[in-house]
Amino acid sequence: MPPSNFTKVLSSRIDTANDDRLGNREPGCGSDEKIKKEYPMRKPELAASIAERTGLTREKASEVITTVTDQISAAAARGEDTTLIGFGTFNIRAREARDGRNPQTGAAIRIPASKTVGFKAGKALKDAFR
Repeated sequence: MPPSNFTKVLSSRIDTANDDRLGNREPGCGSDEKIKKEYPMRKPELAASIAERTGLTREKASEVITTVTDQISAAAARGEDTTLIGFGTFNIRAREARDGRNPQTGAAIRIPASKTVGFKAGKALKDAFR
């Protein structure tokens, strides 16, 4: 089935938004602060920044980021914490079972116990904001 007109419009808006994140925007179309708040740094921008600082290609920098996140995910799956000294610690946190409400019906429900990944910022990261 060919893409609908809505899909075409949405796609063009997404492409335009991606261009804005890379700084390819018309002068005077908004403050840099607004752009920073609307568009957080994503993996492609992070890879480009790493590539620029280290001399790696963007593809290699992206591969490094993927490897790091894969290793952190694998450690979390094994129940292990991952500490990057100065940056922070990724850890597994247990959530107890609790009572809640179905937001659509308002009916009381029991939310089962679960596990989630937490992050605690390290000193150097905290100091970067002071």
